[in-house]
Amino acid sequence: MPDAHPLEAPRPPRKVWRTTLAIISAALALVVLIAAATTWWMTYRVTTEARSVARAIAEEFRQAFQLTPEVRINSLVVVAANTPVAELVTMQKQARVRHAWSQTWMHSTKAIEVEATFTARAGFDLHEPFRITIDPATGSVITQLPPARILSLGMTDVSIPRDEDGYWNKLTQQDREQAFRELEEAARKQFAESDLVADATREGEIRIRDLIHKATESGTPIVTTPAPTPR
Repeated sequence: MPDAHPLEAPRPPRKVWRTTLAIISAALALVVLIAAATTWWMTYRVTTEARSVARAIAEEFRQAFQLTPEVRINSLVVVAANTPVAELVTMQKQARVRHAWSQTWMHSTKAIEVEATFTARAGFDLHEPFRITIDPATGSVITQLPPARILSLGMTDVSIPRDEDGYWNKLTQQDREQAFRELEEAARKQFAESDLVADATREGEIRIRDLIHKATESGTPIVTTPAPTPR
């Protein structure tokens, strides 16, 4: 019987190949298992930390404003909104406003001037969405605020510097009421054209940032975006 060719190496038994393949498969499975366990642990730890931050932020708002915004981790709501107050006032201004009203009929003029001190309060209507979202991947906090607006307008210290009837064109109670309605409209327009709403927005953002930094770390990235429009 001829000898095997000297350059031909003997093939390892089939059993050895099977054992080697099993060892490699087990090693790969172990690597995958370790990677999965590590990913799970990191995700669990990050989510747990984010939940703790969410609760801390909610508590800061409760103590400062007696309300709790909706707090989310990504799209998951972890703290439900609780807003027993309907408004969050962040800015208040006063102005003295004067308005003159007159009417002429058959060359007879009646006139009245009214004046009052108006107090305008501006801030956020909490009937609209007010949300805070935590992004565990980046550690950033996204605040979603409704647009600031004038919430109320109060009138005090009323005076009537002028109240004159015409010869046959007399002032009526309806005339006086109309003059005061126009006075209030003039005051509202004056505040709307001022920096009141912009100041209220800026002050609200500052106060919210301070509360978030108090509940987290001072270097936490904070992004402010408009709240989604209710459907």
